[in-house]
Amino acid sequence: MLKKAPMALHICGYIDPIIDDILDTGIGLISLDAPSSLNKMIEKSSGKVVVMGNIPTGLFAIGDFGEMEAAVDECLEKGAAGSGFILASGCEIPLNSTEDRIDHFFKYAHAAGRHIMSNLKKQHPELFPG
Repeated sequence: MLKKAPMALHICGYIDPIIDDILDTGIGLISLDAPSSLNKMIEKSSGKVVVMGNIPTGLFAIGDFGEMEAAVDECLEKGAAGSGFILASGCEIPLNSTEDRIDHFFKYAHAAGRHIMSNLKKQHPELFPG
């Protein structure tokens, strides 16, 4: 018996004008590059697709920790309640990314994600059965 697997899609760059067309393809996950609007994708997808990404990739090479933290916070605030959001870089991280920036992204994202999920659980316990 064949099992169906959800399809995933990544398109580099700005896709806001074609979001509806992309969603009409029936994909199960969209990897959203940073120039595109996370708010618009979350709103239009209505929780029907998993949305992933949206952290500007340049932050891994030339951003400071504060800029990275602000981008993580913004993505989590926009994405957490509206979809099965996966926090990730918007696209491939640059070759000149630094280990300390990558490490900071993971550490900060982990802590911020736990905080967001804790608040979401308090506000909407029905989303967390068991």
